[in-house]
Amino acid sequence: MLDLLIGALFAATLAETAAPLDPSTIIVPDIAADTRSLGNENKFFVFHRPNTSFAAAEADVRFCMRYINQTMFPPMPDFVPWEDAPPVGDAPRYAGLIGQLVVDGVARSLRQSNVMRCMLPRGYVRYRISEGLWKEINYRELESSIMIQAKIASGPTPPTPRTYP
Repeated sequence: MLDLLIGALFAATLAETAAPLDPSTIIVPDIAADTRSLGNENKFFVFHRPNTSFAAAEADVRFCMRYINQTMFPPMPDFVPWEDAPPVGDAPRYAGLIGQLVVDGVARSLRQSNVMRCMLPRGYVRYRISEGLWKEINYRELESSIMIQAKIASGPTPPTPRTYP
């Protein structure tokens, strides 16, 4: 048991002292080459701050991504009986499904709002991108998404229009 604890502590120490990631190895989609029309400015954007190092941008994005899953309300239950449990197969699920679609849209908006409220006070500004490019950046493994967003945030100013809060 003590060996496992020492091994875990050693692994944690190695993880903390690992060499920093070389930003040149991160492949970022070309925002200028994206020919798709720009998406909704309140939904599809990237952050950028001039004269920011990759390490600072990564730390900021990583910190703000902690708030991505915080919502104001728990998920809606499918069905809650008033008195007795319903017989098998009798529970209508349509109301729960429609309600969940609304809840999912609101939750997605809250996640974006939470990250935006964290990044804007740090001096980052938003630049519009297409919905497809936004999905390409955000619908991937979280660590990869953080690295790409940090590289965009610390790189050259995006060529798309700036979005004001």
